[in-house]
Amino acid sequence: MLAIDFNSIPISALALLLALIAYSSINPDFTWPTDQLTTQYCTYDTQSVFSYNIKLPWTAKCTDTICTQVKNNKTISFDYIIVGAGTSGALLAYRLVNAQPGRTVLLIEAGGDPLAQSVPPRLFPNTLNNSATFNFTAAFNPNASQAYEKGSNANSGKALGGSTTTSTMTSVCGNDKDFAEWADLVKDSSWNYANFKQYLKKHENMLDNSLTSGKCANYHSTSGPIGVSDVGETVDWFSPTLKNAFQEKNYSALNDINCGGPYTGYANVRMYINKGQRETTAHACLTKLTEKSNFILLKNTFVKSVIASNILGVVTVKGVNVHTTQSGCENFQIFANREVILTTGAQNTPKILLQSGIGRSKDLCPNVSQILSLSVGYNHMDHVSTIHFFSVPESNNSEIVQTINFTAKAFSEGVNYLLTQNGYFSYFSGWNLQAFVNVTQKSSSYPDIVYNFARFDQCIGDFNLTLNNYGFKQEFIKQIYDASRTNSILMVSNILQKPQSSGTVKLGSCSDPLANPTINANFLSNSNDTDTLLKGMNELYALMNTTTMVNYGVKDLMINITECNAFKRYSDAYNRCYMKYFSNGERNVCGTAKMGNSNDNDAVVDKNLKVYGVTKTPFTANLRIVDASIFPKITMGDISCVVFGVTEKAADLIIADNP
Repeated sequence: MLAIDFNSIPISALALLLALIAYSSINPDFTWPTDQLTTQYCTYDTQSVFSYNIKLPWTAKCTDTICTQVKNNKTISFDYIIVGAGTSGALLAYRLVNAQPGRTVLLIEAGGDPLAQSVPPRLFPNTLNNSATFNFTAAFNPNASQAYEKGSNANSGKALGGSTTTSTMTSVCGNDKDFAEWADLVKDSSWNYANFKQYLKKHENMLDNSLTSGKCANYHSTSGPIGVSDVGETVDWFSPTLKNAFQEKNYSALNDINCGGPYTGYANVRMYINKGQRETTAHACLTKLTEKSNFILLKNTFVKSVIASNILGVVTVKGVNVHTTQSGCENFQIFANREVILTTGAQNTPKILLQSGIGRSKDLCPNVSQILSLSVGYNHMDHVSTIHFFSVPESNNSEIVQTINFTAKAFSEGVNYLLTQNGYFSYFSGWNLQAFVNVTQKSSSYPDIVYNFARFDQCIGDFNLTLNNYGFKQEFIKQIYDASRTNSILMVSNILQKPQSSGTVKLGSCSDPLANPTINANFLSNSNDTDTLLKGMNELYALMNTTTMVNYGVKDLMINITECNAFKRYSDAYNRCYMKYFSNGERNVCGTAKMGNSNDNDAVVDKNLKVYGVTKTPFTANLRIVDASIFPKITMGDISCVVFGVTEKAADLIIADNP
């Protein structure tokens, strides 16, 4: 449904589509009307069980279905069962289906079609908290997130495309030091940067021609399915000022953060945007599989557990236990001939394993027998950040000024976007520059802090909704939103890159297998994390106090926090208090089923991403994990690119094991 060919839309439909886009900008749960049609349990000739392409709802015929087979007590089996059609799962399905046309691939997704607002990059904040996300929150943490209504945000995508429909769209592929650490922990050189680099770039269809030649060409690909582009410095009127401030602070200009180093300085953000649309794995991968006879897609279908057994110490896996809301097909089993592959992310993958009896005995439900004792759900990591707000005097070149009605602006830009996929809706203001700094070792070429910038225009109509989607408490939303009535707002994330704190993911219910897991993010429990974030705050304030910024009129909003008023503003004591309130995770959750060598008692998967202790026989399947759960350590920047790299490597491993 997400794959919309704008060039084929009749002129008579433009008015309706424009109204839908405008409405979706103020309604976080809006879906395209045809989504209701695409959730039927249908086959379309040899295509997916649930239609995905926008043309299919009117042509699909409900003929033979998996549900019919269930009702007729037929055994349902596939060569590969992939659980989760998100960042990893959709790309993995794309690779396996195309590489092995003689093997059948079943892709199972708990969510449905992506929401309309996941298409235009401008509407990114509207994707953060709605019906197409797992709206997870972490357990109360006295050290962090006190300015947030529900505490630490831990949501992830629940739709075709998964978190690629909700991410910041930034492409940062870690650094060589990250993967040297991985290779050392796993005791396998195939995971070092020199060897893993081929997989980090394999997913790319690099659309920035400046990076496909010259010294950076070897770090990029133009043959992958997923588009990556440079939105450019000129899309936002404040970018030149920000760039001048970087230069005043002597930050080096980086042509490409994914070019083998150095990794400190400032750079244009390369983003998963293709022709003005957010690039998701749903659009880039799944729409290309609809005519593949060896591919089946199940939407709105939950996998409760894998079918695992332990007979005389031999652990085997046969398939998955499935739940749907379809009458007569609420609970059934699907069997795998070769592989069961979990790609549901670092919060749902441990949940499925624990519900399968795979984990530490103390973490399992009383009614579930332990199949394997592994450290499932531990080593939870995320980039934690502090969020800061600054007022910026509006420019004459601003997209929206106080005298222009936002609705009229959105209407005219909506028409432009529908016709050209350019303009206001095709990018996100201020998100086009990032700064990478080391605040503890100034001479290091590896950052321990990354600054992300997002700018919101004066009197923008949906800024209040944006703040609510971020989850701030109303007392803080009012202060920030009121400031936007007279100024543009610059929101800066001060992001810790190598957190030492780690948390857990455990079962939230022993009676409801669909219940959310219990997440203890444990942010800022390690003093090294708070110390580095504090230095990052001080560096950020120094950046905002450069002559460039002061002369432009940039000012800290100086949000009133009652508890922090006891301290002198900008003192270490005040900043630590501020950190306690305006800190949160960056939704780069990883590590909860980590990869490690055979001597690592906390490892869940081996170097080939196979779950330790599971034996494949001629009648049973491998059990693999292919998502951010397997990260032994978190990497630099948004983790999407690295997850893609893990997936590409996994595809090669799976194909090699199943010739």
